[in-house]
Amino acid sequence: MAKSNYGRFSDGVQISGVCLNVHQKGRVLYVNNSTVLSPAGVGSSNGSDGKTPDRPLASIAGALALCVADRGDKIILGPGHSEVVTAAAGININVSGVSIIGDPTAIGSDRPTITLSTANTATVAITSANNVAISNVLFVANFLAIATCIDVITSLDVQISNCEFRDTSSILSFVKAIRTDTGTNTCDGISASDNQMLGLGTTATTSFLNLRGV
Repeated sequence: MAKSNYGRFSDGVQISGVCLNVHQKGRVLYVNNSTVLSPAGVGSSNGSDGKTPDRPLASIAGALALCVADRGDKIILGPGHSEVVTAAAGININVSGVSIIGDPTAIGSDRPTITLSTANTATVAITSANNVAISNVLFVANFLAIATCIDVITSLDVQISNCEFRDTSSILSFVKAIRTDTGTNTCDGISASDNQMLGLGTTATTSFLNLRGV
């Protein structure tokens, strides 16, 4: 049986003649730039294959470059992973059918964290990519009245769950956590569940979800 990588045995494992199969069509890619390494791990690099937590990729963009649309690929963000977004579409999720999952065992400040900074136009964008899911990620606002955190653009059936959107202060804040474009039926099927928005902003009217299209 082929060597496997998903949870160390994505292609299945045979034990004493018993086959256990994991029904996983797509690739599973691990991303973690934390300096705290797994016991047998090496530092993250986008030159890595990202197939196990021991050989993680350095960024979400690096993992997306290895994904194939609609294959069901999953990007697992390890505990302590962090990225900073400084411009519009600073992280651009543009591959359909991809799930970006913060390690479910990561809680509190150990959750994978994406900080938006430098400009109030900084965003994480989902662009022309249907069936994208994001879960268990902490998003932090660290600039004045950031217009939106996640910008959904011409993407159907997006799911955002179990994420937290956190303001740094009353002025370093998100105006909107999630926003869709203004097109007709271009973002149908969007779902946001079990999320938290811890808002401190006082400089603009805030809302969690802004559905601008019809």
